[in-house]
Amino acid sequence: IGTTSFTIALPQALGEGTAKPGGSPGMQTLEFGDLTEKLQTLQVVVQPFGKPMTKKARLQQTFDQTVASVRAQRRQDPRLTPVGEPVLSAVDGQPVWEQAYKLPDSLSARLMVHARRRGVVVMYHVYSELLAEALQVNLQRVLKTLDDGGDGPKKGRKR
Repeated sequence: IGTTSFTIALPQALGEGTAKPGGSPGMQTLEFGDLTEKLQTLQVVVQPFGKPMTKKARLQQTFDQTVASVRAQRRQDPRLTPVGEPVLSAVDGQPVWEQAYKLPDSLSARLMVHARRRGVVVMYHVYSELLAEALQVNLQRVLKTLDDGGDGPKKGRKR
């Protein structure tokens, strides 16, 4: 993902990613798809750590801080209406936070935060409600393909 050691497999239908400038040092932001032609966009943000986090408590604290920051940013957007309660889970033993949103103009969104030993990944998926569910990006499935560069490559198309 960008110039980080992270890789992820995405559906080919999203097309090539476009790098977005900004953010903190080392942060990489890529956007895939578009709402006009593909009826969905996926923004992937990676904030790698300087060195892998070996202490689980420190990783959980960083995860909690990232979730709080992302939630605060989304609360400032008056177009977003949360749908249901956030869901906490784990992928590969690492914490995941997910929240669904409703947007104007028949759009919906899902936001996911995932912490790994080598960095934090935030994915923001916006899609038209006209898009068949089978064609929507499945964030849980995509997240399971995430490789932070420390465990060797996983199967799938990489970015």
